[in-house]
Amino acid sequence: MTIQPTAADAIRKSGQFESTITQLMDLERVRKRGFERDQATIRNQQKLVNDISSDLTALNNAIRKFSTLPGETLRVPRIESSNTSAVKVRAITDGIPLDTRNSEVEVLQTARADRMNSATFTDTATTLDQGAGTGSFEFRVNAQAAPVLITVETAGKTDLEILQSVATELNQQLGADLRADVLQVRTGESALSIQQKSTGSTNAMSISAFSDDFAGLTFNQPFQPADLDARVRVNGILFERNTNSIDNIIPGLQLDIEAVTTSPATITVSRDSEATVGEIEKFIEAFNELNTRIRVETVVSPQSGGTGLLARERQERALSTNLRNITTAAVPSMVGTTIQSLSDLGITSEVNGNLSITDRSKLIARLNDAPESVEQFFTNGDGLVARMDSVTELYANKTSGLLGSIYDGFNFRLERLNDRIAREDTYLFRREEQLRAEFGQLEQLLAVGQNQMNQIVNFGNSINSFR
Repeated sequence: MTIQPTAADAIRKSGQFESTITQLMDLERVRKRGFERDQATIRNQQKLVNDISSDLTALNNAIRKFSTLPGETLRVPRIESSNTSAVKVRAITDGIPLDTRNSEVEVLQTARADRMNSATFTDTATTLDQGAGTGSFEFRVNAQAAPVLITVETAGKTDLEILQSVATELNQQLGADLRADVLQVRTGESALSIQQKSTGSTNAMSISAFSDDFAGLTFNQPFQPADLDARVRVNGILFERNTNSIDNIIPGLQLDIEAVTTSPATITVSRDSEATVGEIEKFIEAFNELNTRIRVETVVSPQSGGTGLLARERQERALSTNLRNITTAAVPSMVGTTIQSLSDLGITSEVNGNLSITDRSKLIARLNDAPESVEQFFTNGDGLVARMDSVTELYANKTSGLLGSIYDGFNFRLERLNDRIAREDTYLFRREEQLRAEFGQLEQLLAVGQNQMNQIVNFGNSINSFR
């Protein structure tokens, strides 16, 4: 069956009225383009709601640290050593006392790892091969450990090979505790070196019960067990420990012994007010970022006629208002004290609602002179943290938050726009086909008329030719 071309097909081929159809369809697409602009606007509005939600979460995280991590915000310790080349110090527990206190630490001896060395042997000699075929001894890696029997074959081996066999056997059986190496003392001469991996007298090594070819083998130990422990005097009291990292002398602190002191090192523990100021600055930065975003996106300017993308969202403006009220109002439980509001800490609210530290010296003075009151201002049941929490719960809660409701409202509007755009696409397709059919018919009529006109002209010409 032959498919007859339609009028629309004909106009597509000729293109005579293509520009006219294009112009008409552009007019028809005006409404769809409006829907698409609205669609893009709503998507941008949704992104802004997500951004505000993220900013609010960041703000809440910054302020919540004051109650959940006081040791990193309000009770940050400053721990200093006057001689870090000899004694380093750090906190190992939260909540160490922050009243300024000093401890004097004298390092009399650092902890060492035990070591022993064999006599030096000529590499090619066979003095360790006494004819028994084996050599053995018992080895202890610390006073509490059971002895380990070390046995190696000696027959037909040079002294260097026997030392290497002993080192291999020690490393295989006791490698978790020590390291054995054969060292070249000078060209052609070597010795066996054994070193404990842990420090202190409780890890002192001992060797005994030499037998067979090792009956005459000897080792030198440069340190006595007492020489292996760290010896420190703290505030006049002598302490001995088997390690250079000592965490059970000054409560909450670890001393890392580096070297013997020529004079006492002073360990100071105090409150690090500057660190707390830094955490407050992080809170202020998070607050200002959120406040600025809301103000910009909800602005309505009668003078310029400009509006923010969320200018119609009253709940967003209410969020900004609620946050500003929290940061300017007094904490009820602190009324009558020296610290009732942020302004008492040298922190003020600007005209645009942003916070700033306008009196840093006042803030540091409050942190040093009234640290308990500062902590109560933040962490009381009606304090700054709790009130910020209530706003976050109201707006950012994933199941019942107002920001989620606003986002869902935009989703509903998007779905309606998507339906309208789909209907417009169907209409525009049909409308274009209709126009092409109508102009196709017009083109066919014009073609018929032109053909008739050509016939008339030709007929006239033929009559004239007979005259």
